Amino acid sequence: MTTYDHINELSAELAASIDQVERQQIASELAAAEASRMEIDHRYL
Repeated sequence: MTTYDHINELSAELAASIDQVERQQIASELAAAEASRMEIDHRYL
């Protein structure tokens, strides 16, 4: 799975989640994935 796909999947999970603890976990994972994508993007720009 690409980082882009992973971010999209996490975004969808976050939107669908109603449990606060799960939302926090997903949001944390999403932030890490977005940071990773930005790091990768900066390497190639």
